[in-house]
Amino acid sequence: MVEFSRALKKAMKGKKLTKELTSIYRVLLRISMGIKKFPAKDLAALRHLEKSGFVKPKRRTRSKNKKFLLFTGYVLTNKGKVALRQFL
Repeated sequence: MVEFSRALKKAMKGKKLTKELTSIYRVLLRISMGIKKFPAKDLAALRHLEKSGFVKPKRRTRSKNKKFLLFTGYVLTNKGKVALRQFL
């Protein structure tokens, strides 16, 4: 996958969006809207965004003694919010 920030700068210069960038945009948009399901073609973008710190997994505990962590989706970090704003 293309390095995100570099690809984003290219896209902002008026060049057309690549497949990688559109799937990154779709993932960021879905997370910001609170949708938990992603198409299979966007999973690579999701992993890439998680690795580079744009999104983080949202977890909550199920018990009082905080033993069971439940995965409840993803949330945008501040870095991710800035990236989404650059698309819009």
